Amino acid sequence: MSDPLNQLEPQPTEAPDAQFAQALRARIEGIEARATTGETVPTDSAAWHLAELNLGVFNAPLDSPEMAEFVGALDRINALADAAPGFVWRMTDDDGGPSSNVEVPGASDPLLASNLSVWEDYESLREYMY
Repeated sequence: MSDPLNQLEPQPTEAPDAQFAQALRARIEGIEARATTGETVPTDSAAWHLAELNLGVFNAPLDSPEMAEFVGALDRINALADAAPGFVWRMTDDDGGPSSNVEVPGASDPLLASNLSVWEDYESLREYMY
């Protein structure tokens, strides 16, 4: 089976992020399909961890009234992740605060946000997400 992530060459008529999302979705669906058949992960990958990265653009600055509910929920949501089985690590700011406060190198847009976490395996992340 070829790895769709190795086929992420931008096409002139297709945005690279849309192509990446499509290839990643296909890869995740393949993992889920193998999991439902009982197929196991190759033994040489047993020591791997899964890094999960989200990049987003806020509709308003973090200190605006529109973002108050989101900002107010960050500590609770991060605590749930920290306590979840299979959780390994998450990116924080210099004071240990949410990664929403971390500047993205090379990005000058204050509305750009990132979140990076590391999990023992796909199943742990999936269980936390759903």
